[in-house]
Amino acid sequence: MERKNFNIRLNLQAMNGAFLRNMTSSKTGVTKRCIIIPVDDNPSMYVGEKGTYLNAIAYELEQPKYDDTHMLKPDLPKEVREQMTAEQRQQVPAIGNMRPQKPAGQQVTGTVTVSDDPQDDVPF
Repeated sequence: MERKNFNIRLNLQAMNGAFLRNMTSSKTGVTKRCIIIPVDDNPSMYVGEKGTYLNAIAYELEQPKYDDTHMLKPDLPKEVREQMTAEQRQQVPAIGNMRPQKPAGQQVTGTVTVSDDPQDDVPF
């Protein structure tokens, strides 16, 4: 059986309430770009004993586009899905895509722009 590896690209800013912020440590003066995602606003996320997790589903695309074979969406808990209308379920945002992995020399990277307003008292 042939194994296939996939490249997975996630748009974390598609999560409810997520945003990028430059944050500066008051102890070290180091500034880093950080993404903030409110866990309580995203029912597909949960805090476990060993980390914070995002459950997602990879839907196979009937007509692949740009080499993407799957679309990723948050996997909502059953009780949340049952309270949603069909239209609301359709509106759950795609948070990423998957495509078969290419050799390392052929992979593509992207860029992100962020605001420059620093925050204080961060753990780095």
